[in-house]
Amino acid sequence: MVSTSANRSGEESPRCVQDIPLPIREKVDLIVDEGRCKYGVESTIIDVSAGDAKLVRKGALSWEEIAQILG
Repeated sequence: MVSTSANRSGEESPRCVQDIPLPIREKVDLIVDEGRCKYGVESTIIDVSAGDAKLVRKGALSWEEIAQILG
């Protein structure tokens, strides 16, 4: 399971591992730490389960930027 964010609903999104509330950190098996988030907004979520990419939630990148990456 992969999470799009590590905060409870309504709370500020963490920008680094140390910002993730300890109770959440203690309940996961692995945290991939890529350093401080440079965008400070929630993750973009893309659904590709049906074959075509569908934007579920807009994040820092525009749909045009994502479409270029996906080809």
